[in-house]
Amino acid sequence: MENIISSCGGNIEDINNSKETAPSKRMIKFFDNYDETFDKVFYGYSIIEEIGLDRVIEQCPRFSQWIQKIESLVTIK
Repeated sequence: MENIISSCGGNIEDINNSKETAPSKRMIKFFDNYDETFDKVFYGYSIIEEIGLDRVIEQCPRFSQWIQKIESLVTIK
């Protein structure tokens, strides 16, 4: 994982820099090495659950801004 992050200049949000190197494509390739199938929804949820959403938000400013926009649309009754 550290190699992937360093390959994009240390900014984890820049991992998704092409169709071939998108995170899901990297995961598909990783799973193929073990003759397994990558399920983006299942594993995406599991990965976030393992890492913790707070940590993802902390490490990903653009994602954090997107979450803040969504939260600002919520009306509490």
